[in-house]
Amino acid sequence: MKTLITNKKYHQYKEYPDGSGGKQRYDATTMDIVHYLEKYYAEPNLFQWNQFNSTFVDPAFRMTSLDYGAYVKELKIPYGFNFDHGSLQENYKRVLRENIEEEELSRFFAYFISCDYLKKKQINFEQWLQMKDWINPGVSDYNLSIIELLQINRGENFLKVHLMNIPIFKMF
Repeated sequence: MKTLITNKKYHQYKEYPDGSGGKQRYDATTMDIVHYLEKYYAEPNLFQWNQFNSTFVDPAFRMTSLDYGAYVKELKIPYGFNFDHGSLQENYKRVLRENIEEEELSRFFAYFISCDYLKKKQINFEQWLQMKDWINPGVSDYNLSIIELLQINRGENFLKVHLMNIPIFKMF
């Protein structure tokens, strides 16, 4: 049986009520991944995902580099947000070469690559897709890579929720 997380620190939540965050963490260490994703990600809350994509990703694909730069400046993002608009289309092609077929994820990944997060971590996109600790390299404790999650029913939903936990996106 393949679980999402092997870290036993979540076993303290065994008696928490169904639906609680603690019980969900416990289930991530004990339930088969297919059943876990079906239970928790059949109808996920994608508010943060949708808001980020409609505010940043979709406009980046619609606008010119100059217009997007002015748009982002108007948003008054509270920290240095390094985004290379000029590489967006090339990065989109790069994502498609990895056979990531879901359009929203493909566009998000192209946007993500165009930020300097992976570069600062000294990881390339292809390596990152294969990593088990893709949310925060060296810190998170997942058993499955992005590529593996994409092979499982509801894995895309899981990714859409949890990609928003990558440190550079936590400010949004």
